[in-house]
Amino acid sequence: MKESVIRKIAEEAIRSDEGVLGKLFMNGGSQAIRIPAEMRFAGDQVRISYNKEFEAVVITKITREELKQQFIKELREASDEEKAELSKLKYVKRYREPRLHPAIEELLEESD
Repeated sequence: MKESVIRKIAEEAIRSDEGVLGKLFMNGGSQAIRIPAEMRFAGDQVRISYNKEFEAVVITKITREELKQQFIKELREASDEEKAELSKLKYVKRYREPRLHPAIEELLEESD
C-alpha cells in the first residue's frame, strides 16, 4: 500500500464527527496537548475548567474585557494589607517619572 494512502487512512481515523485526537506531551512539569490549527484560539489566554460529570476538560475563549473585569473584581476584594502592597507598585512609562498606575491609584482612592 502506498504511503500516501496509509497517511490518508490514518488522518481519517483521527478526525471524525466526535472530534480530533490530540497529542499529549509534557512541557516542563505540566501536561500539554497539541490543538489542531483549525481549532486554535485567538489571544494568549483561555479559561480551563473540569466537568466532573462528563470527566471532560473544557477550554473556553476569554476576552480581554473579561480578563480586565476579573482583575478589577479581585482588586476590589483585596484586603487592606494587599492594597498597601499594591500602592508600592510603580507604573513606569518611557521618558516619564515612575508613578502608580492610574487604575490602581483610582481604586485605592475609592477604598479610602
